[in-house]
Amino acid sequence: MIEEYGVVVKLEPEGIAVVQCQKTSACAHCAAKSACAVGLGSDSGVRQVEVSNELGASVGETVKLVTSSDRYLRSSLVLYGLPILFLVAGAVIGLQLGGQGMSLVGGIGALVASFFIIRLATSGVNKREYMPRIEEIIESGEIPQPRLDD
Repeated sequence: MIEEYGVVVKLEPEGIAVVQCQKTSACAHCAAKSACAVGLGSDSGVRQVEVSNELGASVGETVKLVTSSDRYLRSSLVLYGLPILFLVAGAVIGLQLGGQGMSLVGGIGALVASFFIIRLATSGVNKREYMPRIEEIIESGEIPQPRLDD
């Protein structure tokens, strides 16, 4: 399980909360650490995450978030790996069909197509199933260091 701590900053409909988390030492080991930026390219060390709020946490409360490593890896593979695979495959096919210009067109076309395919394939998936969830509402102001283990 991957654990993270943060503060609820907003409540959304259907039992979803937006939690603001601080980057921790665990972030240094994450493959997607460079993608965690607030704004356009700035990285203040703060990020906001939509989570399942089954415990009914309120705005301002400190919470412990958890997500399964397996679900995190599967969703990362679909969201990052599949578009890269399509980009490379489209570029190679385009190169074979018509040279460098077609390689560019084929790669970009396949990349865009991958986004539509992912959107269609995941439209029936329950969003909450892959969302982190609030496991505990922390009473004290002391936030433990997050753990990365299975």
